[in-house]
Amino acid sequence: MNTLKKILLFLLIGCFVAGSLTFIMWRSLSTTRLSIEYASVEGGLALKKYNGTSEDTRLVIPDASEGQPVIALGEFSVSNALYLEELTVGANVRDIHPWAVTNCQALRSIEVDPANEYFASVDGVLYSRDMTRLVLCPNMRGERFTIPGSVTSIAENAFYKCKNLLEVTFPPGLREIEERAFFRCSGLTALALPAGLETIGPDAFAFCDALEGDIAIPASCRAIGDYAFSSKDSKINKIVILAGEDAIALGKDWVPLREKKANAKVEVEFVGGAPIE
Repeated sequence: MNTLKKILLFLLIGCFVAGSLTFIMWRSLSTTRLSIEYASVEGGLALKKYNGTSEDTRLVIPDASEGQPVIALGEFSVSNALYLEELTVGANVRDIHPWAVTNCQALRSIEVDPANEYFASVDGVLYSRDMTRLVLCPNMRGERFTIPGSVTSIAENAFYKCKNLLEVTFPPGLREIEERAFFRCSGLTALALPAGLETIGPDAFAFCDALEGDIAIPASCRAIGDYAFSSKDSKINKIVILAGEDAIALGKDWVPLREKKANAKVEVEFVGGAPIE
């Protein structure tokens, strides 16, 4: 009987040890193993999908994989990476899809390999190499941001869901704010658009529900896209367009609805300017 008990005891200990080792191995794999997929594109590879765990806070896009250059970040390839804090763009990357790195709420910094001929990084913000185009600003970059004077365009999705952004200063040479550039920047309270601005893209400031006071659209602006300031709960007092009504193309439902006033649009006032010839 004692022998049988000893055998059972050894079996139980063995099962416990095996189970513990299995759990430890599974835990290790689940928290440290990255899942990265590439797709073949003309000229090399594009990052297709990245899946990181809570232990994976940094992603470096390599120069090459299996002998082929990594030249692009594909659509949604890094989007919704909950734990990603730092992203480094490799030397050969020349194309980043507008939806490649959206909604990465923990992202603090985007760096670029110094050998890259297409992109540059300044203080963790991604630009075109010549610094004329702001490509992407991380959500955790800071509450206040001054866009460099060389920038003439803000790219599609550049500040997409940057909820921490409270204040942005635009350069005088800015000409274009592209589609969804400041979509759902829910902390942004005021806009001072520069005098030379020519285009505000679709959904550019959609659902920026904290915007308040008067917003002036400069006389230089020739187009405001569909849903550009769309909101169902806007605190904006009035939108003043410094061009004549015939001098600017206005998109569908671009005017927001007033806060707590069903179907009442924010007032739009035209105060001058000449028609487009």
